Amino acid sequence: MNDVYEYQRRFWQELVQLRIHIYYLQRYHVAQERYETHLNMFLAITSNGSIVTWAIWGEWPMVWAAIIGLSQLLNAIRPYLPYKRRMRAIAALNRELEDLALYAEHKWYAVSEGRLTDEQIHEETIELKRKKSKAEDIHLGSSPLPRNDDFLQEAERQAQTYFHMNYAVGGA
Repeated sequence: MNDVYEYQRRFWQELVQLRIHIYYLQRYHVAQERYETHLNMFLAITSNGSIVTWAIWGEWPMVWAAIIGLSQLLNAIRPYLPYKRRMRAIAALNRELEDLALYAEHKWYAVSEGRLTDEQIHEETIELKRKKSKAEDIHLGSSPLPRNDDFLQEAERQAQTYFHMNYAVGGA
């Protein structure tokens, strides 16, 4: 037999996991933007600055040639790097998960007040999982994000703060 509040706890856990997932994706998106920005800055500096520097100083020609060669190589493989594609996918997925989280928070009232049966709560929980999985499949497909434990820890802290501020549970 299940505890009287078991289905409520499961729904709550799914809501918490959804919020953690959102913060994780936000952090991942920031990191991808940073990689893209650094790559763009490197390419801009090396493609313009190295030629000028090489022409002016003429010292260390092999170093300048290597830098220019590296920038040309990066420019050639750039379309195959995952950063831009990941940024678009993460942004779209995050928007969808935010909507899903708001829906779940809206449903939480009925769940927490005991207005739904265990079966109804179970169905709502499964529906949240199904929609989250479908959104991930649509936006990430067969290219899941590499796991980053630092991002996950930060997302868990942010979610804890969120639920403390909005539901007076957890620590701040």
